[in-house]
Amino acid sequence: DSKRMIRQLLQLSESDPAIAVDVLRAGPLQSTSLDLESALLLLPLLQSLLGSQFDEYVLAAIDALNLLLRSFGGVISSTYHSAKHEGVGVDLALESRYERCK
Repeated sequence: DSKRMIRQLLQLSESDPAIAVDVLRAGPLQSTSLDLESALLLLPLLQSLLGSQFDEYVLAAIDALNLLLRSFGGVISSTYHSAKHEGVGVDLALESRYERCK
């Protein structure tokens, strides 16, 4: 379960960010089926790693963000485009996806 793995990673990284870097470098994000919600859970961790003084932490965050962008860039772009041109009625699934994309 990718969400469970990410939540565990977030808990472990609070005490030692090096754990998160090691896990990100090991590549589980590439072999895990992430959804947009899982990607959203990762963003605060990646943001903190980007602000690190250690180059290895920053590079791990950049690599993970690059993977997320490749995986979800099309979804985010099409969601923004769809939200601008929505028709009559309310599409709750689109609204929810739009909020996650923001």
